[in-house]
Amino acid sequence: LVLSPLKETEIATLIQKLFSDKLFDMPKILDALYAATQGNPFEVRNILQKLIDRRLIYFEKQSWHAKAKEIREFIKAQRTVNATLAPLIDWSDDEIATLARGSIFLRSFYYDALKALLKIPPALSVDDEQLLGILDKALDANVLTVSSRKLYSFSNNDTRYALLTDLDPELKKQLYKQVAQFLEENILPHSEESVFDIARHYDYAGEYHHSMNYYVKAARLTDNGMYSDRQAETYYRKALLRLKNLPQDQQPGSEIQFEIRYNALKHTQYLTREYDQLWQELQEIEPWIEDDRIRRIKFISSQMSLSFARGKKSDMLRYGQTLLSMDFTDEEEAYAVDSILMLGTVVSEKTYQERLDFLKYGISIALKHKLFHLMIGPVTAFAILSGYLLKFKEAEEYI
Repeated sequence: LVLSPLKETEIATLIQKLFSDKLFDMPKILDALYAATQGNPFEVRNILQKLIDRRLIYFEKQSWHAKAKEIREFIKAQRTVNATLAPLIDWSDDEIATLARGSIFLRSFYYDALKALLKIPPALSVDDEQLLGILDKALDANVLTVSSRKLYSFSNNDTRYALLTDLDPELKKQLYKQVAQFLEENILPHSEESVFDIARHYDYAGEYHHSMNYYVKAARLTDNGMYSDRQAETYYRKALLRLKNLPQDQQPGSEIQFEIRYNALKHTQYLTREYDQLWQELQEIEPWIEDDRIRRIKFISSQMSLSFARGKKSDMLRYGQTLLSMDFTDEEEAYAVDSILMLGTVVSEKTYQERLDFLKYGISIALKHKLFHLMIGPVTAFAILSGYLLKFKEAEEYI
């Protein structure tokens, strides 16, 4: 029985489930964990247990935290100890060098993709017949496996890592870049999901501007529109890490800066309780608002929700008043509706009638824009507040 490895996003979901969605630093350690396990869930659990035993992952302030730098160093050391070329002990230099280029692929590879890598300087003098012979020999030795779709993958991740480690660092970057370009030209036109692999290969090539853009595309592809998707959060977080690595002359404009920073924050806010850290991140977003009113509405709305989450209800109301002072267009009000409804549903110093007015206003906007998923709680709150004010008939008619 051959089990297919999990994808990176599936490993990310598994990790968060193991930590009850409370591992704030997960995107910072995901690459190292995935590279070390190649999607094997048993190996993921094994490594995570070692990290917990060594206090490299620890529980504090109602959340799990990871010492990302130390974890990457620990995993690298473990992989170096386990790496072995023993299965290839009698192989020729050309055969090993050919398989080494195959180790560049993060999961699996096609024959044509590997063939293209052999041309990268220093080129390998391996013709089609020789390449097929090397692949067949690797299959016979159980070094590689092949699927019904003619996708080759390494049977043992330790062997793959040993081959990968032996490659010259600069050659390795060129190979990763070539794979990313191959996927762009040959796979992306037929499969938009390939943006995930393109992003990671550009990442390992050190092409951070390209990897950032593809992580954003991956996030958009997985985003459910309600800031509650773990995969989208992972990719926006990765994009943010790459954004911060870019030199000043490669920094993107305000539109993409705001999208990455804001969406990373919003997804993480839904999935964690590290509100003080998120508040600091929110302050870093403000310079990228410029004169864009929709960005301003999103920013103020985040100020409201984070203030409430941090127990600062008076600040929440103050930001709410700032938001309401804006004269919304039809397009803009759709971005403010969640915060308007919040002013009505949250118990505060506002009177019952004031909160009812907020709810009426917000519910009418939600209805207009068909944002029905926002209405369940507010409609319930409307009925309760109407009852307090003995407005039963009005509540019944409105509902």
